[in-house]
Amino acid sequence: MRMFFAVALSVLLAGCATSYQPQSFSGGYSETRLGENLFQISFSGNGYTSRERVADFNLLRSAELTIEYGFRYFVIVNTEKKSDVSAYTTPSSSHTTGSAYGSGKYAYGSATTTTYGGQTYFISKPSATNMILCFKEKPAMEVLTFDAVFVAKSIRDKYGITQATMTPVNQTAYEAEKARIAKEVDDFADDPAHSYFNEVADEVIRLIKGGMSLQDAYDQASKNCTTQTIGAQIVKKCP
Repeated sequence: MRMFFAVALSVLLAGCATSYQPQSFSGGYSETRLGENLFQISFSGNGYTSRERVADFNLLRSAELTIEYGFRYFVIVNTEKKSDVSAYTTPSSSHTTGSAYGSGKYAYGSATTTTYGGQTYFISKPSATNMILCFKEKPAMEVLTFDAVFVAKSIRDKYGITQATMTPVNQTAYEAEKARIAKEVDDFADDPAHSYFNEVADEVIRLIKGGMSLQDAYDQASKNCTTQTIGAQIVKKCP
């Protein structure tokens, strides 16, 4: 169970929309300095992150870099936006029940087959890359020029980003969040209402990756589970 907790923890952390952070397993920004005042900035999101959020955070990092290197204005000379789409289909299983009876030399019967699972989920992970030129003075040319100070303030205000949540990532807060989610998963698994948790753990992970919450994933995975008492032994079965 403990190994599952570690996997589930990573899944749950990745399940939230990507925060404004350096590149990590759940997405974030990265940059490369290509010249004295030339930079390439990328921001990638996970499957819960909107294209607008990705574009805004890319622009915010562009503004921050401009300021960090002593410039005030920047121009986007090239931009690329894309989404990586993947599909996941949950495993399916079928269960058939039937009945039969005879009358004289004739026999009659009926059967019903029920299929579970087989749902397909599509996951889209957007990303954006900007190449920017930075200037200390507003360039005297007819091109869209961004004021880095204004852009940074505007986007931070839009998403409630403060200095404390900006780079480098607040490691103490991150570790606290990891501990909180780990405890949440532990408590969920130990709750008597979730008695099939160990039996359906793998399926719960798959469903969470498909976009479900922990509770919904458990409900879906365990809905056909049964418990039987054989002698002194309790046997749990999940199709």
